[in-house]
Amino acid sequence: MKTHLVRQGECLFSIAEDHGHHWKTLWEDGANARLKEERKSPYILLPGDEVAVPDLRPREESKAAEQAHRFRRKGVPATLKLRLLSNGEPRKEVAWKANLGSGWEEGTTDGDGNLKIRLPPNSPAGLLRLEDGTEYRLLLRELDPLDTMTGVQARLNNLGYAAGPVDGIQGPLTTAAIRAFQEAYPPLDVDGIVGPKTRDKLKEVYGC
Repeated sequence: MKTHLVRQGECLFSIAEDHGHHWKTLWEDGANARLKEERKSPYILLPGDEVAVPDLRPREESKAAEQAHRFRRKGVPATLKLRLLSNGEPRKEVAWKANLGSGWEEGTTDGDGNLKIRLPPNSPAGLLRLEDGTEYRLLLRELDPLDTMTGVQARLNNLGYAAGPVDGIQGPLTTAAIRAFQEAYPPLDVDGIVGPKTRDKLKEVYGC
């Protein structure tokens, strides 16, 4: 058993890939019970978190000799799920193309504006291009947990509330963004404070 110190841009999926494990092997290991309780999601870790990584265990498979056999690794690739909105309304049946590091794929959003893209384990970024020419650069695994100010700032910025730099400091811009978010979702108290109700609503609206 060894300990991996989480760096910015890492999640349990990428860490497991680097060490030859399935992510569930790490997430469900008793040595990571505290991490699991604190972070709730294996895809949103905080730099400085510690992940216990067990040694690899040999596995044997009995197969007929002199024949070709195919083995598929579970959990690879993962799936990135996005929802496109315009003024709070879903962008339905919008054609898109995306590349997250393993080639271009394309599709159309569903009736709720949702889309899914295959996500390689260690891809740091990607590109989403819509039929109207709009492009989004996707920074993967850069989102901090919601119980941190950096996590709150990033979510507000991504939702269109200008919270300023993602620096963990609640200055005037961040406070104004929190208040604007609270005003948009009554009966939240418009006090510029990220209390439990505001945090829960932000999680609901953002999706994580």
